[in-house]
Amino acid sequence: MSQSDRNAGAGMKWLLLADIHGNLEALDAVLADSERRWGRLPLACAGDVVGFGPSPNECIERLAGRETLCVLGNHELMVLGHAAQPRCTPDGLAAVRWTQQHIREDARAWLAALPAVRAVGGDLVLCHGSLRDTDEYVVSARAAQAQLALLRERFPEHALLVCGHTHQPAWARDGSVRRAAAGDRVALDPSVPVLLNPGSVGLARTGPPVARYAVLDTEAGVAEFRAAGYDVGACIRKARAAGLGTLPYVPVGARWLGRARRAAGRARGLLAAHHSK
Repeated sequence: MSQSDRNAGAGMKWLLLADIHGNLEALDAVLADSERRWGRLPLACAGDVVGFGPSPNECIERLAGRETLCVLGNHELMVLGHAAQPRCTPDGLAAVRWTQQHIREDARAWLAALPAVRAVGGDLVLCHGSLRDTDEYVVSARAAQAQLALLRERFPEHALLVCGHTHQPAWARDGSVRRAAAGDRVALDPSVPVLLNPGSVGLARTGPPVARYAVLDTEAGVAEFRAAGYDVGACIRKARAAGLGTLPYVPVGARWLGRARRAAGRARGLLAAHHSK
């Protein structure tokens, strides 16, 4: 499923968001921070507006009120009951069930109307995980190269693919994936496709618990990565009051454990391949 918004004009600035995850405090901080710097910008969101956090209705209300161009994330699919095999942490799955019980009908309808892929004028193409799969993590050079090739094939008039899902601010040109820090600027050339991930607004998986976003200036041909501090404690208190066990960031210990498990999985795969020869 894809959608094109032809009325969005070139030569303008966009506020790029992803992975808000029901964190209203982080979303409001991003909106306020970007408005102080650039004024009120049009919004484009790469999905996962809900999930994990305690404020799904309020976050959707903010985006709908700004006529945000958005796509489905894997958490939207889970909340809507459209994910055949939901993949998430136990706390994340519990948050999905909580969201299903507490989301308003108008908010659910807004989510249900979102496309999986969205072409925005002549400026950019939005997806969540990848152009093929909402739940694909584009983190390797090979995966990025495949997505940029697919962008050329499906959307030859567009040179920028904006995705989320990894929660890591990053960009890729010609397949090489580069991590991005707040303040980094990427020069854009309409003849050279680029993949850009603004990072997560509401669920930090690396570094301090800040709200990450990016601003795209199509006239100047540059994308800038940004980060905004917010009241993390307020979000945690709301989550606890709702009975949610999730946090708006991933603790350092959990990150190391996740890396260890992924490394062990790769080692088992290599060992199995060796024995099969």
